[in-house]
Amino acid sequence: MKKIIFFFTLVFALVSFNANADKPNWAGDKGQPSSEDRSIHKENMTSKNDEKSENGKENKSKNKKDKKDKKDKKDKKDKKDKKDKKDKKDKKDKK
Repeated sequence: MKKIIFFFTLVFALVSFNANADKPNWAGDKGQPSSEDRSIHKENMTSKNDEKSENGKENKSKNKKDKKDKKDKKDKKDKKDKKDKKDKKDKKDKK
């Protein structure tokens, strides 16, 4: 019984020691950001989002055009194939 209590006490001490360790610099030692830091961050994020939305609109219109071109090419190919099949059938019928 004493061994079990000693074991759990040791584990608890090790776990609590790690929880009380000092934070590294990247973990945010200084607490809440200042209002200046918040405004800078907000400006950076809005400009980043604006760039993404502009690029997205350009890509979207480009994709629509590409899809339309592909569809037109496919339609032309399908018409040509149908015509070729019809011509082959007519040639067979004439023989």
